[in-house]
Amino acid sequence: MLSLLEDEKHTDFKIRAGKMEFKVHKSIMAARSPVFCAMLIHENIEECRTGIMNITDIDGPVIKEMLKYIYSGYYSEEHDLAEDLLIAADKYRLDELKQHCERTLMKGIKFDNACQLLILGDIYCAKNLKENALRFIQRHPCDITTTKGWQAILRDHNALVTDIVRSFDKSLPSIIGPEKPTVLSSSLPFSSTPRI
Repeated sequence: MLSLLEDEKHTDFKIRAGKMEFKVHKSIMAARSPVFCAMLIHENIEECRTGIMNITDIDGPVIKEMLKYIYSGYYSEEHDLAEDLLIAADKYRLDELKQHCERTLMKGIKFDNACQLLILGDIYCAKNLKENALRFIQRHPCDITTTKGWQAILRDHNALVTDIVRSFDKSLPSIIGPEKPTVLSSSLPFSSTPRI
């Protein structure tokens, strides 16, 4: 199937992204993506009438990788494109491709990108990515709170701050044990326990 994309024979539709142009087959695009399917069956949509689709929000190399996947089912684990490819997969409802991208990104979670990946997972409903990023942040709070990504969460993503706090709250019993809070509270200076 990939050879059909590469030799461009019998194509009936063009996709333009940046300076790149791809000649594709409507039938293949419609079969693989419900978004393309919906677009290509409506004759009153401009792209369907002209046979040309201009994509302005996704770069050409990302579209190229997406098309390779649509035609062949092959996914290259290029970490450099995984974030943008996940966004494209979400937009065109390529669920399996989106899952591949999530797995690639989860393998590369680090101090400097954990918050960014948490935001990405939240915005694009990538549940596994979001959960893994949350767990990473939970394990490394001191390192994470010094990053630019953390500042972005505090500034622009209040709901994620709540998610992070809740994740810490769930992990507290396993960290300090069920008996510790009682012991700690009785030893505090403002405790109501009478002193001897």
